[in-house]
Amino acid sequence: MTLTVTIHRHIAAAPDRVFATITDIPNTPTVISAIASVALLTDGPVGPGTRWRETRRLLGHAATETLEDELRAYLEGDPAPAPEAQPSPQAQ
Repeated sequence: MTLTVTIHRHIAAAPDRVFATITDIPNTPTVISAIASVALLTDGPVGPGTRWRETRRLLGHAATETLEDELRAYLEGDPAPAPEAQPSPQAQ
C-alpha cells in the first residue's frame, strides 16, 4: 500500500534556501530529532527520483521506511495547489 501525504506551508525564507534545506537529506537527523539515521539509496544530487532509507524513533520504537523525493513540481516550475484545494482521493 502506498500512502501519499501532501503538506502546504508558507515559509518566510528565500526559495533557494528552503530548497537547499529540504534537499539536504543526509543532514536530516541533525535537524529532526525523531530521525535516527538516513541512508541515500541513489547516486548523484538530490532530485526527482532520489530514494533513501530513513529510520525514525517514536515512543521508544524504531521504524525504517524507504522514501522517494517528489521534487518534480518545484523543479519544473509547477505552482503549488491553493491551500483550500480538496485532499487527494488517496487521503480520503
